[in-house]
Amino acid sequence: MHLSESNYPFFFTFYSDIFIYSSYITTPMWGIIKCKQQIGEKMETEKINVFVPTETAEILEKDARTFEIFKADSTVLNMNRFLSLLLIGYYDVYTATYRQIRDQISSVLEETGYSNTQQRSSTAELLIKKVLFPEIPKKKGQQARRISLKPTASTMAILINIENNLNGDTMSRYLCRLFTSYTLKPLNERERIIFKSTYDFLLNACRTQQTFSFTLTWNNEVIHEVLPYCIDVSKEELHNYLLCQEFIPDRDRYEARTFRMNRITHEHLSANTMSLDQDVKRHLEMMKRYGPQYPINDDEECCVRLTEEGTHLFNRIYFGRPIVDRIEKKSDGTYFYFKVSKFQLYTYFRRFDKDHAIILYPTSLRTQMIESYQIALDAYSSEYFGSVPTLSDCMNIQRSLRAEWD
Repeated sequence: MHLSESNYPFFFTFYSDIFIYSSYITTPMWGIIKCKQQIGEKMETEKINVFVPTETAEILEKDARTFEIFKADSTVLNMNRFLSLLLIGYYDVYTATYRQIRDQISSVLEETGYSNTQQRSSTAELLIKKVLFPEIPKKKGQQARRISLKPTASTMAILINIENNLNGDTMSRYLCRLFTSYTLKPLNERERIIFKSTYDFLLNACRTQQTFSFTLTWNNEVIHEVLPYCIDVSKEELHNYLLCQEFIPDRDRYEARTFRMNRITHEHLSANTMSLDQDVKRHLEMMKRYGPQYPINDDEECCVRLTEEGTHLFNRIYFGRPIVDRIEKKSDGTYFYFKVSKFQLYTYFRRFDKDHAIILYPTSLRTQMIESYQIALDAYSSEYFGSVPTLSDCMNIQRSLRAEWD
């Protein structure tokens, strides 16, 4: 029996420089297995070059950095691992969505008079590739960027399946469309794709209220054992956060905690049981309202006095801006009252100087802000400048810089 393209078309779809032929194959299954092994061996030794639009390449690299996908030295991006995680987490969704769109277009074409099934399918494929996705850049075009994907054991089956179903397309063009489709999604959805296995684990744990343990990518020595509550997205729609309850031995109590999903690793279901404390539950609900990235474990009100210019800045600086509970205008300024996390207030208002905002209470937050400014002042000591600048000097410099930024 001769192995021909008509009998086994997928044998002949992997790269134009590969030609696999067997004159005597007595068992068809043996031929399939042998051919797949040869395709796999070829893939293992060669990188797949994918030419993508510059914008797509920039988003992919930015995501790899944002999601902290680094090599062992923690300074160099591990793009191959990132692209592998993308392929694993998105391939099934992408193919299902692609088929759904193709079938919808085919159905519309049928309603408009396209009676030939093959013609409808081909036209639908063409519309998807030429209209819904950007034009595939040429290899030597100015708008093209080459990214390389080296197949691994975890991506081999997916890549072979893609190769077997290209139908006249190329691997580079197929992956270009897949990667571009990924970049069109919001950041928090892209994070769920890259960390699909972690997201699925957390989602199931939240649904079943199953206690589990994990470590963080930047600290494998501390094991966190938590009762999951929910997965929530920051107000800026940047990251996914696990909201949960954890027992804190130093304070001998349960507290509401938050962990960024991409930093959770080594997750493992626990045999221990934990009941959700009602105060913790209330604080977790507050975190969902005010910002899941900031833990809340008390009900203490915070007050910040803003000047007219400070109010203007508060309205302009969106990122990390806390939700206001109420506002009162007084003779010495506008009083903003908050029930949010003190840490959120600290990180947000330390960008303001004394002419813009002053924390009135609680004392603990005022003290934290004072210590932060003092540490920064000490850092700019005579070791660098020959003399210690006064607080007034620092404020004048800050106002000068702010005027340039505005």
